[in-house]
Amino acid sequence: MAANNDSLQESILIRRAKRRLIGALFILVILIILSFFFLQDRSLLDNPNQDIKVSFTDSDLKTKVDLDDPKPLAKVASSSEVDDKKFMIQVGIFSDKTNASKHAETLQALGYDPKLEYIELEGRQSVKLITESFESESDAEYALLKIKKANLPGMIKIKASQ
Repeated sequence: MAANNDSLQESILIRRAKRRLIGALFILVILIILSFFFLQDRSLLDNPNQDIKVSFTDSDLKTKVDLDDPKPLAKVASSSEVDDKKFMIQVGIFSDKTNASKHAETLQALGYDPKLEYIELEGRQSVKLITESFESESDAEYALLKIKKANLPGMIKIKASQ
């Protein structure tokens, strides 16, 4: 009688193991199928309304500034500021013009003159949002702090001489 009882227990355990194995295989197949949707190359999509998120680090902006003070940061002019270099702030490059226009309106509300430049990036038409020129890097840094305080991204660039 004991051998009969053991074989019954074994057959029950074997059936449970088979069900668990089939369930695990089913879940694995579902995950493999779903991975194709999540891992597809997004650059191949032809959706012009797709937003591109641009972010920058604040590691180079360690100075705390009172943004209500009308005077920009007073700094000793470095050798790069003595040259005839002009500085601008690039807020971002957008694939959607309406998104760039919204950010341009925010810039204008802060008192800066935004400019939209149309560029081709990776074979697609994009919009680059920049500010007016600044005479010194310290003026540009002050403006960048105000822009970042308004929750906009940005980075200082040297304007190409024309």
